[in-house]
Amino acid sequence: MACINDRPNCGSAESGVVPEALREIVSWIVIIWGAIGAAIAVLKALGTITVSGGIISVGGAAIATGFFAGAAIGFAVAVTTFIVVFLSARERCTNSAAEPQCVAGVVERVVESFSEARDEWAPWQAKHDRVDLIVKSFFWQIVEVGAAYVYCTEAPFPRQSEIMRCYFYDRRVCAAAMGATVGAAVGAVAGIIAAAAIAAALCITVILCIFGLVLAAFVAAAIVLGGAAIGGQIGKAGSMDEDPVSDTGQAIVIGHLLTVNGPMERRGYDNGANVIYWVSAAQLHGTSTSPQPFSYCEINDEFEDGCVRAPIVE
Repeated sequence: MACINDRPNCGSAESGVVPEALREIVSWIVIIWGAIGAAIAVLKALGTITVSGGIISVGGAAIATGFFAGAAIGFAVAVTTFIVVFLSARERCTNSAAEPQCVAGVVERVVESFSEARDEWAPWQAKHDRVDLIVKSFFWQIVEVGAAYVYCTEAPFPRQSEIMRCYFYDRRVCAAAMGATVGAAVGAVAGIIAAAAIAAALCITVILCIFGLVLAAFVAAAIVLGGAAIGGQIGKAGSMDEDPVSDTGQAIVIGHLLTVNGPMERRGYDNGANVIYWVSAAQLHGTSTSPQPFSYCEINDEFEDGCVRAPIVE
C-alpha cells in the first residue's frame, strides 16, 4: 500500500490546554497579590493605612503586626505553591482509568525521563519515558479522537504521518515526585517563618511594609520550590532509571516496529493530544527496513500488527 490521498489532521486542539504547573504557581501568586495590592493601594490613597512601631493600622485601628501580616502572606503563598507541586506530582503518578486503545507503527523517537534541563531544578515536573510512534494510517482516527491536538512528522504531503506519544512508567519519576512533595511540605513551613521574619523587619513605614510583604511572598514561594527541588533530587537518586522495553524485555529503539496497548487520554502537558499513559503491553515486530525519515506510506504494509480489527460486514 502506497501513500493515501488523505491529509493527517495536524495542528492545534479545539479546546483549552491545562497550563504548566509552574505557570499556575506564578498565576496564583499574582492573583493573591493583585487583590491585596489593590486593597492596600486604595487604603493608602485614602490615607487610612499607617505603620508605626511594626503595627499596621487602618483608620486608626490596629489590625496586625508586621510579623502576623508576613506570616499570613507567607502561609497563603506557601500553601498555594505546595498544592500546585502536590497536584503536579500526583498527576504524573496516577495511572489512567481511560479506555484502553491499541495502535501500531514504527518508533521515530525515544525520549528518556529527566531529559529536559528544567527537570533537574523542578523534578516534580519530570515526565515518564516516552516513545513517539509513527502510526499506520488505519490508526489516525484514534489519534484524532475528540478533536485532539495531533503531532505529525515534518514530511510534506502525502508522506506526512501522525504520531502517537506512548508513555512508559518510570518509577524514578514517581520517586522524584514523592520526594518533591515532602520537600515542598518542609519548605512551606520554613517559607512561612521566613516570610513572617522579613515582614516584621521591614514593616517600619507603609512603603517599606508593602515592599516587605511582596518580598516575603516571593521568598516563601522560592523556599517551597527549593525544598521541592532538593526533595525531588533525593527521591530521584534513591531510585533506579528504567528504559522503555517490549513485552520480551528488549529495549525499544528507533526503527522498531511496535504494537502498543494502554489507556489513552488527552493530556494538557502534551498540548491536549491523545497519548497512551501508561503502556500496558508493547509487542515487538522486528526492525523496519524502510528508509528514514519514516512514513506511514511504507509502514502500512511493512508488518502485520497485533491490534484486533472488527470484522467487515458486507
